[in-house]
Amino acid sequence: MRIAIDGSHWAIPGGIRSLLENLLPALQSSSPSIELKVLLRGRTAAVAETLPAGVTPVPMGWPRRLLDRLENHVGWPKVERFSGPVDVVHGTHFSLPRAASGVPSILTVQDVAYLRRPDLYNDPGGNDYGYRYLLKHSLKRADRVIAIAHSSKRDLVEVTGIDPEKVWVVSLGVDPRFFPASKEEQARARRRVGIEGDFLIYPVGTITPRKNIERTLCAFSMAFPDPITRPALLLTGPGKFPAVTRDLIEALGLSASVRCASVSYPDDLRALLTAARFGVYPSLYEGFGLPPLEAMACDLPMLVADRTSCPEVVGKAALLIDPESVEAIADGMTRLYESESVRANFRQRGRRRVADPAFGWDRVARQVLAVYRDDRAAFAAEVDPLTYAESPDHAIEA
Repeated sequence: MRIAIDGSHWAIPGGIRSLLENLLPALQSSSPSIELKVLLRGRTAAVAETLPAGVTPVPMGWPRRLLDRLENHVGWPKVERFSGPVDVVHGTHFSLPRAASGVPSILTVQDVAYLRRPDLYNDPGGNDYGYRYLLKHSLKRADRVIAIAHSSKRDLVEVTGIDPEKVWVVSLGVDPRFFPASKEEQARARRRVGIEGDFLIYPVGTITPRKNIERTLCAFSMAFPDPITRPALLLTGPGKFPAVTRDLIEALGLSASVRCASVSYPDDLRALLTAARFGVYPSLYEGFGLPPLEAMACDLPMLVADRTSCPEVVGKAALLIDPESVEAIADGMTRLYESESVRANFRQRGRRRVADPAFGWDRVARQVLAVYRDDRAAFAAEVDPLTYAESPDHAIEA
């Protein structure tokens, strides 16, 4: 099978890049007959040398927005012009490259967060283009659509009106590059970000308003009012944190306690997740939410939002809280900080959850291949790790 996969987001740190980095090798190992071609549109062509061995880069060269317009309104150029013959084409977010007639077109939709909660975004122009223009046209042309969580499928159906039978839920897996780091690795990562002693970590990832950083800072200040005894809080994400975040840190008197750092992924992040006392992830909206899984793979107990896909992903393996309540976040921080038994409980649950074979990328690859082939029986034969999660338990006593 010759598969053309859109790699437009490869150069951007985040969930789509992680999906590509893990899915491509899993597809390769699933069948020796698979031929993978990654479509590199516009400036993304510069990452061709970073692709996994055996994957063929296909630089398309043309400006990305020009390609988008031509594909959606003219029906040209076809990917075969650049890649040669293909048996399936797979778009990995908004864009769905145009293939020859009869070639199945698959679209993975990471989320519809902007359509559901536009107030959580500070770039309406770019997001309008992606969610309201590209996604709209791509959904019309897709033969089958992949959602990465059941809550994401529900939102997709509700806000776009797409036929639910057209949407297949393929949950993501645990990145095997995340596991407990050695003491030496932890010490090196600590030195690089300048953090000593006890600390909490928020692996923010993409820095947007939906990550709820302001409430997190207010909750941290409430949970640990004494600057002498409070732990540190480390916020990690690619790029520079916005001025509003830095101003709030100063206004709350947290300048000596809060660090904002861009850390290397996955090595330094893995080491810092291992070193932290516990992690927080009170995000207001997630299409899936990989960071809590990555953290649990590093033996880190987690405090996680009870919204959108997060409860599906963590099941009973994290302490769930209302992310819109500063008091609830603060209470969760206090409970996890003060009780070793509560932390040990969630650490053990998290370890079991991420070790489940259903969270392996080989399962993801088999289900994606079933979507390519429109094989419902093969798809249903795989275990969905999001559907058998135990109901959330808020009653664990400190």
